[in-house]
Amino acid sequence: MEQTGVIQEAKEFAKSAKNMMDLIGNTGQDLREVNAAVKSVFRSVQVLVDDIRPAESRY
Repeated sequence: MEQTGVIQEAKEFAKSAKNMMDLIGNTGQDLREVNAAVKSVFRSVQVLVDDIRPAESRY
């Protein structure tokens, strides 16, 4: 089997699959971080709007 290259090809396939899984895992973590950052920005904007509204009504 080693002479046919099947073992080497299987090793390369396993390595490629592991790399793909690692990439997907990292991308998922990055997306969660981006999502958390965007939510934080929206919360900050909402607080700012809530603070401005009472001041706006005085004018």
